[in-house]
Amino acid sequence: TSRTVENVACPAKGVQMLGDRDPSSLAIAVGDDVASTHRVARGIAVVAPAGVTLCDADIAIIVLDQAVTTAKPLPVRTRGVALGDRVRTVGFGGTGVAGVVGTKLVREHVRVLSVTAAELAVAEATCQGGSGGPALDETTGEVIGVVSRGGPSCEGPGVHNIYTRVDGFTWLVDEAFAKVAGLDRDGARDGGAPPRAPPRGTKQKPP
Repeated sequence: TSRTVENVACPAKGVQMLGDRDPSSLAIAVGDDVASTHRVARGIAVVAPAGVTLCDADIAIIVLDQAVTTAKPLPVRTRGVALGDRVRTVGFGGTGVAGVVGTKLVREHVRVLSVTAAELAVAEATCQGGSGGPALDETTGEVIGVVSRGGPSCEGPGVHNIYTRVDGFTWLVDEAFAKVAGLDRDGARDGGAPPRAPPRGTKQKPP
């Protein structure tokens, strides 16, 4: 376990973001298998924390051009997570180093190994292709975290996955909903022109 949690801290130089991506290139698909999914919406804005270092702030919210009615939305948990808690993880990553990516995988009772102000680390849970997938409260179904990174491989006793805690970014959720309200007023959704550039959040990573 000590080997698992020692890598939770960010590298000395941090993890840098390559740049903003055009939100219209982000398609939202629904389904249990990537090959058979169907697109239900596209992005028109991305709301993310300010800055270019992803460590402790690897989270973003996509504003959609239309509502998704074929998938049940999950609430975001605003209270923290504790060492030893158990979570449910979901993702479309592979099942091992050579695992096929694209089928939804669920793991139950995944133990929380370590917690910091902005992140939590769990035992073996996801693999390549699983980034962005949620960690869920097993009882309420609330979103607790979003996969950021992991390693040193996909399987084995030393594997860990690091999630960005969503309870540290409730202000980002508020900014995203405010952005949606503004787009609705301006007619930028449901057929209107999308914003010129994906807006960045106005705040930095949590203290």
